[in-house]
Amino acid sequence: MFSFFLSYCKIFVEFSLIICIAHYSFGALSSCPDESWPASVTVTRTILKDGFHRELLTTVELRTLTNTVGGCSVLIKELLPAGLFADPYQLASLREYGILEALLLKPVDIEAPEYLSSSQTVLVYLKPDPSCTRCYTATVPVHGRYHRPSEDKSTATITLENPKLLLHCLKGLPSQECWSHNVEVAPCTAENQTYCYWAQLNYKHIPEDLTIQVPVGQRDHLLVVSTVTLLVTIICCVIITIAVCKHANFQL
Repeated sequence: MFSFFLSYCKIFVEFSLIICIAHYSFGALSSCPDESWPASVTVTRTILKDGFHRELLTTVELRTLTNTVGGCSVLIKELLPAGLFADPYQLASLREYGILEALLLKPVDIEAPEYLSSSQTVLVYLKPDPSCTRCYTATVPVHGRYHRPSEDKSTATITLENPKLLLHCLKGLPSQECWSHNVEVAPCTAENQTYCYWAQLNYKHIPEDLTIQVPVGQRDHLLVVSTVTLLVTIICCVIITIAVCKHANFQL
């Protein structure tokens, strides 16, 4: 009787261990996001201002994501086409005053025209939006480059590609195995001193296509513009020369 009781206890313990192992295994699998999980992310982008000097406003809404993770940082990897650029000196000034955290991955020539430029990658570290508990936002100043003069068009259309959305969390983020094909290494902050693993998220983009119109010079205005520019330059030089001769105290 006693041996039967021991056998029964042994079977019960083994069965309990199997249940615990199965529960742990399925629990680990369930920690990986399902197909609907990335769909809870929305990225909204808006172009502000007119002319050559614009602002790109980006808002990221993490709906159900923030219910399970914590200590998260949101990073936008923006690819600016050749017709646009971000001024590194302006970004450094904004970062110094705590207004914007953005980082350029390579030097940029801010004087080059569109047809002599290439695309530019900008890392934008979004900040929590005070008006929305699940939102992150950033406003990046962008500038249009001069295009070649046109025969028949007064504006040029610049199309912005959808950015990459990256997420880094201190706790609760699915394991790296769940993101084996969607993990990138990038600077942890705009200070570019340490690197972190960032999980790339799929998202719903609003609007689907984002374009900017910038003015383009007209070829038939070449003679008028050149003549007026030359006349203004000559007049200004004459005025400056007269003022110097009139007010300067020459001593021989």
